[in-house]
Amino acid sequence: MAKLLVRAPWQRSKGSHQGRLRLAGIHGGLSPEFMAAYEATLQGKQPQGGPAKATRGTLEWLFQLYRQTTAWTDLAQSTRYKREKIMMRVLETAGHQPVSAINEASVIKGRERRAATPASAQAFIDTLHGLFKWAVKSKLAASDPTLNVKVETKPKRKGGYPPWTDEDMAKFEARWPRGTRERYCLISSAIPACGLGTLPSLAVSMSAMV
Repeated sequence: MAKLLVRAPWQRSKGSHQGRLRLAGIHGGLSPEFMAAYEATLQGKQPQGGPAKATRGTLEWLFQLYRQTTAWTDLAQSTRYKREKIMMRVLETAGHQPVSAINEASVIKGRERRAATPASAQAFIDTLHGLFKWAVKSKLAASDPTLNVKVETKPKRKGGYPPWTDEDMAKFEARWPRGTRERYCLISSAIPACGLGTLPSLAVSMSAMV
């Protein structure tokens, strides 16, 4: 368990380590127990000696077990940092809930609360998926409630922009008469699409249009 030295406000003695406390918790990931001890220290309170033990069978209990496994520690540090921040917010409201109560409907509600930012919604689902994927393999959860929950994204444009019709060309030519920069740009853009054999006839057409 990683620890961090913090100078307590009620202890101001000199020295490299005097008057400092070691706070338990994964401070690199801002774990719930570390943040609780850190806030208590800032308020001048004596922090508890160790992290509070969650009630067995709850979501918080499951996450505490998960953080002690290689399924968690093998993740990149940046990934653990992001997912722990997400779980801290989740545990604030659902940490006391039984693992069996975390179903697909509750995951969908969490996704919808983050619908304004699809990347946040996806990160939320990925975080819970990692937790429950391990929990199912460890026989601590009956199923993964995230399996059928997807983040809807706007479909990408297929086939490029629609080509102009003769009517579109007529409208453009009426708006931008000969000699204008816009009219010249239109003609110039058509040159790369033409083969060498069509250049003579194109030159005649351009002279009439420009």
